[in-house]
Amino acid sequence: MNNIFKKINLNVLIALLLLSQIILIFMNSSIEQISQNYQSNSLEKFTTMISGDKSVDIITSDKMVKINENKTMLIGDTSLKNSEYEISSKNVTIDTHNMITSSVKETKTTNNQGTIKSEGFEFDQEANIIKFNGKSEFKTNED
Repeated sequence: MNNIFKKINLNVLIALLLLSQIILIFMNSSIEQISQNYQSNSLEKFTTMISGDKSVDIITSDKMVKINENKTMLIGDTSLKNSEYEISSKNVTIDTHNMITSSVKETKTTNNQGTIKSEGFEFDQEANIIKFNGKSEFKTNED
């Protein structure tokens, strides 16, 4: 009788572990799947121009999804360009409350001095500072 209860308890434990793994997979779904929940707040092949203090910024993306009042996601290939630089990345998040634009995907940033390839970026709009995340490589235009 004890062996039967041990087998039942082991089977219940395995079932609970599998169920928790399935829940974790759905909770950690990709950005593309999250965007499906916000179809009414999205635009395909998004392009806009924003007039700033120093120049005009041009933002393009495969898809723009407004998550809430403070957060917008640019899904797929995304380009942020002005007269000083161009940032090309994927799956970019714009947090208007904290004034941070970021991505954890491979990023290429080009300006008049050269090109930086990095594993992601974070742009502090208030301080006007771009931080490059992960392994980064800089090549000058003279190379």
